[in-house]
Amino acid sequence: MASLQIGGGLLRLGKSGLMIAAVATPFVGLGVVSRVYRAGRAAAAEVRDDARPRMRKVAIRYRDFPLVSTWFALLNALAWNIQVVVIAHYYTTAEVGQYALAFAMISLPMGLVLAGVSQVYNRECAARASDTEAVLRLRRYGLRTQKS
Repeated sequence: MASLQIGGGLLRLGKSGLMIAAVATPFVGLGVVSRVYRAGRAAAAEVRDDARPRMRKVAIRYRDFPLVSTWFALLNALAWNIQVVVIAHYYTTAEVGQYALAFAMISLPMGLVLAGVSQVYNRECAARASDTEAVLRLRRYGLRTQKS
């Protein structure tokens, strides 16, 4: 996104360059994800035939997950990015560009920390998958009250 914003600045697109970069970034991400998806499909084509019924059962069991997670992801992305559009209405292009760059620089380490915390939490939930009460305690109180 920063590269697209800088490119828009070099082309003297002004506020439009910032908005184009904000809109184009998810499409670039979709391109990367589609490449990974195609590689996964190629690998899945090599999966043994006895694994296919199990995969179908898992897909049927969790078919509602995208219905829930898609709306959450959309609202979360909107919450993180709408301020740039609002700020662009009141401030100059240079100020909005500085804000967007500073926000990106702050978000990067925060995203790494949050991803690490999320991975630990998911691992602990998976370890307690058979004990619903332990998962609820983990959700409610975190790791500080859990026995190792």
